[in-house]
Formats: sequence, C-alpha cells, structure tokens
Amino acid sequence: MGPYNAYEDFLTNAQTYEALREHWRRVFSQLAVEHEQTYRPYLHEDKHCDGNPVFNAYLPDLARAVRIVQEDAGEAVSPVDIGAWIDKAIIMAEAEREVPELVVSLVLNEWTGPIAGHLLSAWLSPQAPSDAHIDELIQLGTPPFFKSI
Repeated sequence: MGPYNAYEDFLTNAQTYEALREHWRRVFSQLAVEHEQTYRPYLHEDKHCDGNPVFNAYLPDLARAVRIVQEDAGEAVSPVDIGAWIDKAIIMAEAEREVPELVVSLVLNEWTGPIAGHLLSAWLSPQAPSDAHIDELIQLGTPPFFKSI
C-alpha cells in the first residue's frame, strides 16, 4: 500500500501507536519550521491509544489549533478517506481562550498523507486566508490539494 502501511495496527500495538504519533510530530514540526511558527500541545496526551487525537498543537502566534484524528483503516469508506473541518478549541494558559481549531480526520495512506500536509501548511501560514475561507476550501473538497501530489 505504501509508506504508511507500518501504522495499520496502531489501535492494538502501543509501539506502532507511538511511531504514528512521532510521524505526525515530525510532519508538523517540519511545517512549523517552514512557516516560522512555534507550537505546543494543548490537550493531555492520549493514554487510550484510540487515535483521537493522535496529534494536537496550539500555535500562539496565529491563535489557532490543530487536532489530527487517526481512523481505523478497517473502517475506511474509500482509499482517500479524509475529512477536515474547523472547530473551536479551548486553550488553557494564563486564562481560558477559545481559538479556531483545524481538525483533520483520516485513514493515513499515500493519498491522504499529502492532502493532510497541504491542509496543515495552509493553516500554519501567517498569510493564510481567513478561517472562513479555509473552511470554504474544505467544503469544496480536496481537489485544490491534489495539484502538487
């Protein structure tokens, strides 16, 4: 299937789950460096290994958050099983703060990984369009993100 095949048993194997988490940390860290953004987790680490979330980040300079939900490949509805939406996240820092949160829910494979990367890159960009514009792109579907695949 491709380079993501190694994570198929993430729900039943703690080592695979940690490797999957590390995959998303590497992907997100690289994008954060490219966009000159700092981030930190805003949710407690998932001890249940259920994939929700497999990764989360708060971007203080952009006042945005990201949550990645890894779905079970056995429940995939298509080879390109990915969804995204903008939600609200509560950030607990000095005071409680509500910020826009990009949620990406996917079965990770050679198709959905690059699509998720494009969504995350757009969300991390300081020149990103408004949250409403990004939400509109999500609602239109994924074709704009296929152009560079």
